Amino acid sequence: MDTLNTVVKECMHVATVLGQQYTIITVDQALYCKLVELKWAIPEYREKLVVQLGGLHISMCFLKTIGDHMKRSGLVDSWIESGLLGPNAAETVMNGKAYKRAMRAHKITLEALWRLLVPLLLKFCKTINVDLALQISRLLSSEQNVNDLITCLKWPQFQTVYDEFLTQKCQENVNFQFWWSYMEMIFILLDFTRAQRERDRELYLDSFRAMLPYFFMYDHLNYAKWGVDIYRRDGTIAV
Repeated sequence: MDTLNTVVKECMHVATVLGQQYTIITVDQALYCKLVELKWAIPEYREKLVVQLGGLHISMCFLKTIGDHMKRSGLVDSWIESGLLGPNAAETVMNGKAYKRAMRAHKITLEALWRLLVPLLLKFCKTINVDLALQISRLLSSEQNVNDLITCLKWPQFQTVYDEFLTQKCQENVNFQFWWSYMEMIFILLDFTRAQRERDRELYLDSFRAMLPYFFMYDHLNYAKWGVDIYRRDGTIAV
């Protein structure tokens, strides 16, 4: 604790010299609990010190959670049969190891699932708004109109169709619901990765909060417990 206290004081001194209001220290799970205890004990630290878990360790823990969620789903078989991963590599990815390889495998799988999903979505969209479906199809066929496509997908009309499509498919097909839950978990992981790369703290907290139910569900209790610590009891974000 004395060593951690010395480190915190030095970091706060550097932050003060640079004119920063808060001092942010990123540590792994083993040190996080100690730093939180230190923060609780010293009033000055409670006001100015921000302690956060290391992003790589959180991502790897969530990768392990995804692996737990997808056990015996056929995901590993699809990776092996497609040649994307070998048997040992696939097992390593499911265990939350080999971060770079795991991210690549999940992103390719997500793209493959979207390629299967988009035709169904457009077919459903045609039953509600033919003009919108035709416009999206035209933009999808042209690689030069990516910005226009993104703008179109943000329209309230499309969001309404999108929500209705997911609701209907999840109610009709349990298998669809399961694989959509996998896609949602990858969305959370990608949001968290983007938040770290772009230094977007609001997105970091929002995506981390979205991970917490899965951490509890699959007994990753250390990250679940300390993840909840960043929120006050009234639901607001604690500094």
